[in-house]
Amino acid sequence: QGQNFGRKLSLWSRLFKRHLSAEFARDAEVSARGAFFVVLLSVPLMMKPERFPIAKYVFDQHLYQSETVLYIVYSLSLTVGQTVYLIWCGMAGVGLCLLDVWAMYKLLPHSDLSDNTRFAIVAVNGMLFIAMMLGLNFNINAAIYGCSFFCIYWMDFLKEQSSMSSATASLEAAIQEMSSCLVGSLFCFLSVMLPFPLLAITQAKEEAAELVTTLSNTWHTIIRYYCTGSENVYRHQKMMHTVRGMEAKIQQLESLIDNAWWECLFSRRMRHSRRLLADLHMHLLEAYDCLQCLEQFVALEQFEEVHIQVAGALAPELEDVVRRSCRLLEVCAEVALDGCMDQEEQTLVSEASNAVEEASIRLTLRFLEAKAAVRLPGISMELLEEHSFCSGACTFARICVDFAGETVRFFTMREQAPLCSRLRSGFRKCVGPLFDRETIFSREKIHFFVRNWCAICAAMVLGYFGLGTVMDPYDAGVASVCALLLDRSGGSALTKNFARIQGVVVGTVLGQTTYTVFSRCDPINITVLCILLFIMAGLSFLIYFHSSTYMFVYFGFMLATFTTMNVVNMPCVDRGIVAKVVVFDKVLYCLLAAGIIWVMDTLSAPQSPSSLAHHDLVKMWERIEIAVRDLLNSETSKYSLPGNDIMNFIRTGTKLSMEAELEPRFWRQPWNNALYDQALLSATKFRVCIANLGYGLLAGGLSDKSLQEPHYAQLGHHMFSHKLQYVAKPRFFRRVAQLPGFAELAKMLLEEVAENKELLKIFVSDKPDELTELSEVNLVKWHARSDLWERRLDEFVRSELHSLGANGPGLEEGQTLEHDFCAQVSLMMTTVRSLMAALSDFRRAALCT
Repeated sequence: QGQNFGRKLSLWSRLFKRHLSAEFARDAEVSARGAFFVVLLSVPLMMKPERFPIAKYVFDQHLYQSETVLYIVYSLSLTVGQTVYLIWCGMAGVGLCLLDVWAMYKLLPHSDLSDNTRFAIVAVNGMLFIAMMLGLNFNINAAIYGCSFFCIYWMDFLKEQSSMSSATASLEAAIQEMSSCLVGSLFCFLSVMLPFPLLAITQAKEEAAELVTTLSNTWHTIIRYYCTGSENVYRHQKMMHTVRGMEAKIQQLESLIDNAWWECLFSRRMRHSRRLLADLHMHLLEAYDCLQCLEQFVALEQFEEVHIQVAGALAPELEDVVRRSCRLLEVCAEVALDGCMDQEEQTLVSEASNAVEEASIRLTLRFLEAKAAVRLPGISMELLEEHSFCSGACTFARICVDFAGETVRFFTMREQAPLCSRLRSGFRKCVGPLFDRETIFSREKIHFFVRNWCAICAAMVLGYFGLGTVMDPYDAGVASVCALLLDRSGGSALTKNFARIQGVVVGTVLGQTTYTVFSRCDPINITVLCILLFIMAGLSFLIYFHSSTYMFVYFGFMLATFTTMNVVNMPCVDRGIVAKVVVFDKVLYCLLAAGIIWVMDTLSAPQSPSSLAHHDLVKMWERIEIAVRDLLNSETSKYSLPGNDIMNFIRTGTKLSMEAELEPRFWRQPWNNALYDQALLSATKFRVCIANLGYGLLAGGLSDKSLQEPHYAQLGHHMFSHKLQYVAKPRFFRRVAQLPGFAELAKMLLEEVAENKELLKIFVSDKPDELTELSEVNLVKWHARSDLWERRLDEFVRSELHSLGANGPGLEEGQTLEHDFCAQVSLMMTTVRSLMAALSDFRRAALCT
């Protein structure tokens, strides 16, 4: 029910077994659609023009050719929005290529230049065009299309530079290429539109509805677990699995919302829905951080008698707050899914928001009563987690109220932008990123440019002179294949190229063999050939879309490309003949191209994927160390939020770790992917803890009258809006940070972070068991420091914080635990405990693995 939202599945959905696995059914459906339109586009190419009128019309009008099928393979995606974007990028690449070709053919034949001068102009023009396509921030599809087709015309220029007699014929070929691009793009677009459109906005709505439901269920689960009288390990593990599984879905929702831009350009209601879904995504991310942080706080709970008494008394109020907040979030999510809101819904949302705020106030008052009942006023070690947990429930309620307020304001204050303004916005969206200096001059982009520009130019030189009797001069096949193998991610080039070669060899041999066996021009053979092409293309697409490892993704992509090309390369004949020379040439092109790319990748990036993954991890922990030092520093008044930086490091590290696991290790130790995942998990705990503390800092800033920062009133509590880069440390935080005991705790925490950073060398060590960081002396020291940490924390809370809490300011009318001084300080100390626990988790994992 979670994947299908309680709706009865259609016959079409059951055909792909959506009730068993929604993800596999989605990939299988797109693969079947793509394979069907590949066959539909290929049928005229399989027929003899002399016998079949439709084939004669296609050939006479020069509508398209066998390479047109590539446009479906390269541009097909899982949604309409992403497919339209890839089609647009492909057409832009082909258009730029043909524009340059047209200019050269128009200018050079009419100039009185010597052969050497003309050759130099052609060579420099080609190198500059390849540099432009690779250097600017074009989508990879635009670079592939533009460079691949340009290499063919570039070689024609170099071959015919002495006599430009074929300019007219080459221009006609260029025009036919654009015609093929349009036809192939049309069929690719139809594959995601028929029999019904696979809209990204629809999938985003489904993902959002599922996330809201999962969030509600998880909140109720964590409250039931926390308020019970004993710890249940199995329920805790299930809760952890559910919470951490939400992060991937939130990232997928962000991608779907971004892709849906292309679908909502001409629909006002869909634009409203997309805008509200983007707001919902930001609030879900905040709610997820809050929930994951509370899960870590729950892990610290010992379920003592005081906790049982307090949590049991708070259970009804906690359930009421979460129930009302989740209901408010569901109502606002329904409005976001519909893209419209009437007056009755506005009234309902306003009443529900008031009810949530009242429930938060009741929870606050009930918590204060429960504290008084156990005679633990102020700040105490026994109630640190209880303060933080109930404050987190109030934070979640505030997140839901914020989203409700933004939803109502959106429909009461919105203005309809004219079509020309939206088109200008779309133009800026497409063209603006091309000249983004930060991306162009980034290390990854420079590496991509150097290795691929050198590879294509080297392949052009090889093709110009030829390779003995194996490859004739003026052959652009290797350079064109180098362009087809463009890849933004570096890393394990050897593994990737092996997968590509496998796809090329298998696809070429399979396609050629299938064509030869069923190449006769009778209806039965053509029908069988179409069925086999549908099966082969569909399975290739399925491998490409559904694979979880890079190796199979590259294999499936090249298999789909070369299988379809070899089946439709020639029309049917009366007698099938295996074109062994053609098979050899295509395999040779791929081998030479893969070899050139591997050499250039090795020369331009001597670091292996494992070294890059280790480097990314070190930089991430250096950022964490800086963030912790700035956070605990009593002399700084503002705190820079590191959440986005750490999140980017985690995403990059995840990709690099997958590549490192596939790289050939030779004499080195096998890549410890499990330990690397644990290091990323510890960093994730750091991120969510600091983010949750950031919410507390911002809440404290809003209630601190000494802070009059204008961005507080403008942005509310949004921590990931990219507009809010820092928060000012409120008074309660500065008071705690200035205490002598806190300085000692901060020093111990920073020492632990530095120790963990030194432990990262385990990933590049040839003998990790012999590391001094894992020696018996260090193990004893770790254990002693862990005991010392617990004692110092207990002493600090019971002495300095207890007296500080007794003299702390009270709550004003209408405020919740988010603004309570004792709750804010308890959240601060619980976060510090969670950070230390995350460090210990990584060390234990290092010892176990």
